Amino acid sequence: MVTRIATSHIDGRPAFQLDYRAFDTVNGRINLVDDVRRVQPGRYLGFGFWGFTDSQRRVLQPFILEATSRQYRGDIGTLRA
Repeated sequence: MVTRIATSHIDGRPAFQLDYRAFDTVNGRINLVDDVRRVQPGRYLGFGFWGFTDSQRRVLQPFILEATSRQYRGDIGTLRA
């Protein structure tokens, strides 16, 4: 995914954003973009937006991320042309 600090789709405040659309993966093909915010150290709240129409992309898909001590696996995926 491409990552950046960008204006949140939810409230217009800065959020860490993960954009999968640049890659030829299932997530890229469904136009997935995640907004993530830190709730407390080691815990993050995210909302995924995906779909092919504006109405589909307005449906929030919440998720929680937690810090891990595992090593980074490296970049995977193929960049779209």
